[in-house]
This record gives sequence, structure tokens and C-alpha cells, in this order.
Amino acid sequence: MTSYSHPILYRWRDNTLKVFVEGYKCKDIIVTAAHGNITRNYEACSFTYSLKDSLVNYDTLRTGVKVKGKIKWISDKVESIRPLPDPEPIIGGNYSMGSIIPKSAFVVQAGIILPVPDPNSWHIIQDSRKQVITNFSAKIARNDSTVFIMSGINGYLFPDQFTEFVRFNSLPGDTISFYDLKTLLYESEVRLLNKTYSIILK
Repeated sequence: MTSYSHPILYRWRDNTLKVFVEGYKCKDIIVTAAHGNITRNYEACSFTYSLKDSLVNYDTLRTGVKVKGKIKWISDKVESIRPLPDPEPIIGGNYSMGSIIPKSAFVVQAGIILPVPDPNSWHIIQDSRKQVITNFSAKIARNDSTVFIMSGINGYLFPDQFTEFVRFNSLPGDTISFYDLKTLLYESEVRLLNKTYSIILK
């Protein structure tokens, strides 16, 4: 009997895949994929599956075992490959969207990042190889009127003009909104986040 243990398989990302075949040791199990790439992790008795093709939505995983120097194929399993969920941007490395932020704290933030966990610590970091904002627009509203707007900002950093307006012209209660966020995922997929993200100054 063959059993698989894995979370949802996502495109671009490295996905851990555990395969068990009754009566066989880990070192004797072989797994291949019709479209993706599979590497073996001997220490963890697991495999890593990755797919770098945006046109493939399903993949067939073939499992076999080594028997007297030959491979005996025992099962084929079709798996659905999911697109990555939309990343959630945050301000700097500290504030989630929807937060109420002191002006003094906001003006020292560098920009909007798409965080990923740092495997070496509890910190949140930006890894541009995995996900990064490449373009965005911003506006500041006061009492339902727009008092500042800047469109098509390249990169993820706040321009000086934007930061200086917040520093010298914003008031408590102003809403800062970010929209038309264009992202690059795993250096491969360009995705526009069709959502407006806001914070409130205090």
C-alpha cells in the first residue's frame, strides 16, 4: 500500500512530500513527476516537489520501489497544483494593513513589503527571490477628500515626496491607502493585487 502525506501543492514553492510504501524502507522508495522536479531528503525521509511552469495545473506523481537493483512501479497519483495565495503586504516590518499607526512611527518605515518567515529567527523579512512589490500607488484621504495622490511608484520603497507630505502635512485621522500593487512571485509570476490596503494615522 502506498500513502502520501503533504499539504496543498503550490506552484513555484518548494513543497515537502512524504511517501510511505508498506514493507519498504525510505531509501528504497522512488518518486518521479511528469512535469515538476523532485529531490530527495534522506535525513527527513521525504521528498521536495517544485513546479516552475505556470501552464501546468495537474501533475502525475509516480511511485516505485527498488527491488534487486530494479525499479518496480506501483502507483500513479494525479495531484492538483494550486497557484500561490495572494501575499499580504505590511508596512515596513512592523505594521499590518488596517492598523492605526502614529505619524512618528510611519515616517521612519521604508516602504511596503511582502513578508516571509525568516527560517533562522522569529523575524519577518522580505526575500525578493520569493515575493516583492514592483509597483504601487498611494493616496491620503481626509474627511472623504483626497489630499495627496501618487500613482505608478516603482519598487516597494516610499518616495521622499510621499514621506515628506506625511511628515509635514498629514493630520491624525488621515487614511493612507495603497492600491494597484504589482508583485513578482518567485522571480517568475507577475501578479496584480486587486485590493486596496489602508492604515490610519494617529
